[in-house]
Amino acid sequence: MNPLQQKLDINSDRYRIIVSVKEDYLDGKLSLEEGNRILKEKLGTCTPDEFAYAEQSLKGVYKDEEILDKMDDLLNLFDGVLVRAENEYPENHPLWAYLEEINAVEKVALEADELLKQDKFIKNPWLGIFDSLAQWRIHLSRKQNQLYPMLEEHGFDRPTRIMWTFDDGVRDAISASYALLREDKYEEFLASVPETLAKLRDLNSKELEVLLPTSFKLLSDEEFVRMSKNDHEIGYAIINAPGLYVVPGINDSAALLNGNTASQNSAVSNEFLNDLAG
Repeated sequence: MNPLQQKLDINSDRYRIIVSVKEDYLDGKLSLEEGNRILKEKLGTCTPDEFAYAEQSLKGVYKDEEILDKMDDLLNLFDGVLVRAENEYPENHPLWAYLEEINAVEKVALEADELLKQDKFIKNPWLGIFDSLAQWRIHLSRKQNQLYPMLEEHGFDRPTRIMWTFDDGVRDAISASYALLREDKYEEFLASVPETLAKLRDLNSKELEVLLPTSFKLLSDEEFVRMSKNDHEIGYAIINAPGLYVVPGINDSAALLNGNTASQNSAVSNEFLNDLAG
């Protein structure tokens, strides 16, 4: 049993079933319905970390592009099998902050849904919505500069590379729609919005279903404490900056700072802002 499998406490027999079904589906030996039936019969359920570990273990067999193109199908393969994570984290935990941002951006997306139903186009409300959506690159940048590297230190690199590609797709879609809005290309803008929102929601679903719960199981409190400190230097999307994540016995003194973090946490390094604006 390799260290990553041991850390995630992956049962070898269950793992072999998951990988076998995934490989047979990708090879065209099983239909979506057949694979789903086998998983239900042999496993019953599959945890997010089991799903992610099996994806990591396909590394020597399939190119990332092949997995990327079929990721939604692979998730559908596990429909009714993949356990829906509770995603309950301690307040101020880095993953709690990601969850707060996802909830906040969904409210923005719902506002966009309502505007799409209106007969008359009014630019200002859309500008407000895309001003908020433009902040989402901060959420993505924290993942790419903080969460992914820590996961990769544990040998968890294929899922992060695939997620990075989805991240870039969402960032580019938001930027493209926003550019059309600013250029007053209203018909093209309105035509682009549904796909942009769909990409955003699809990525958030993948975070909630697999990335966040697997990260919570794989990373230590010491790593999350370090992540929290550095996350504050990058900033947050849409939400107000939370307090530092405090774990007794690790960074007790940080609790004293949380009463005075409002001004500190709102500061984002100029270098990072310049990078985000690029």
